[in-house]
Amino acid sequence: MNIPILIIQGTNDIQVSTEQAELLTKGNPRAKKVIIKKMNHIMKESDSLDQHEQIQKSYNNSVQPISKDIIKNIAAFINE
Repeated sequence: MNIPILIIQGTNDIQVSTEQAELLTKGNPRAKKVIIKKMNHIMKESDSLDQHEQIQKSYNNSVQPISKDIIKNIAAFINE
């Protein structure tokens, strides 16, 4: 496929690495990669890379909002 793709990666993702996001980006010349600081795999802010801490503080916290930066980046990509 040669369509615009937005690849969003958090620096505190304990499931997918930023290196994997880079590989995905290389697979499509129209891909745009965004790295969001302190965002984890479920798009929430996290200060920790510790798996147990992330599960307790964000994975199991349904009231914690997703990262504001992800919303801004998705909206900007859609409007391009």
